[in-house]
Amino acid sequence: MMPAIQLQARLKVARIDPLLDPRWRQLLDRHPDAGIFHTPAWLEALRRTYGYEPVVFTTAAPGAPLSDGVVFCRVRSWLTGDRLVSLPFSDHCQPLLPAADARAIWSALITAAAQEKRKYLEIRPVHWEDLAPPPDGAWDQDCRYAFHVVDLTPPLELLLRTFDDSCVRRRIRRAERAGLECISGRSPELIGEFFDLHAATRRRHGLPPQPKAWFANLAACLGDRLRVHLARHQGRPIAAIVTLLFRDTLTYKFGASDAGFHRLGVMPFLFWRAIEAGKGQGAARFDLGRSDKGNAGLIAFKGNWNAEKRELTYLRFPRRTGAKRTLGQVERAGPTLLGRLPAPMLTFLGRAFYRHLG
Repeated sequence: MMPAIQLQARLKVARIDPLLDPRWRQLLDRHPDAGIFHTPAWLEALRRTYGYEPVVFTTAAPGAPLSDGVVFCRVRSWLTGDRLVSLPFSDHCQPLLPAADARAIWSALITAAAQEKRKYLEIRPVHWEDLAPPPDGAWDQDCRYAFHVVDLTPPLELLLRTFDDSCVRRRIRRAERAGLECISGRSPELIGEFFDLHAATRRRHGLPPQPKAWFANLAACLGDRLRVHLARHQGRPIAAIVTLLFRDTLTYKFGASDAGFHRLGVMPFLFWRAIEAGKGQGAARFDLGRSDKGNAGLIAFKGNWNAEKRELTYLRFPRRTGAKRTLGQVERAGPTLLGRLPAPMLTFLGRAFYRHLG
């Protein structure tokens, strides 16, 4: 059971259901730090696929407009323990609260986690130092990731010039010369083709794929805010990425490819097509998502897009005992652990166990 820490809260903190309470959507519409992972659509996809129950902690009185809120999912697992996570399978989820109310929220979160007998709670902010940091020694600074954002405000022709010549621009031209075709949308057929590439990519890395239902639910819940960008070579699907759009932020979330076609520059080609489409929808920034600090190749790839690099630090209470192990470290061990399993077994493992990993 989670240890209790006594903190003096100046405000009462309530819990609301972000899927049912319209005030949560209203807060997202006006809060500058709101993003795609805060949205009821993303939360509903998590609920449908993995059974996670979303909850928002806020200082707003019943019926009053929301001025703050921190959204979590209740993850129940006999394998990895019950916990509060903000948010599962989400790169980041900034607490939407002013510094003046932060202490009350931190206190309420600790109390709620203890009352619900959660093993721990985890917050995945983009930045947190200015939000009245939790008490020293109480919270663990958990997994560390690199985080890249591209400024999309310049015109396309100027933007392209800011990208690395050999690693981006030349590879885009190579893909175009090879006659690669890019199809964008969210039809069941595109979702299916993406999943086949995703499953093959995960198997190449010795890892289970996430359930196909996860991607289908995301497409159903997010609607036009989700796009699959799929590249074909002579009619054959060879790579795909999935992007999400919220207000003026385009987010790269998933990618998969046939390694035999990397020489054609297919991934830079798809990222560029996604940028073109995103700018057409009014995107002013491209969130390239998190990268485990041990994945030097992925970090270098994202850096080639003239992206601003930051650091993501997750917060966990109570502090972890023993050695930390990031998801990236576990994934790099995957080929040794699972690489020899047949594809159907890996797919089964993905359906059975991903809900325990959020």
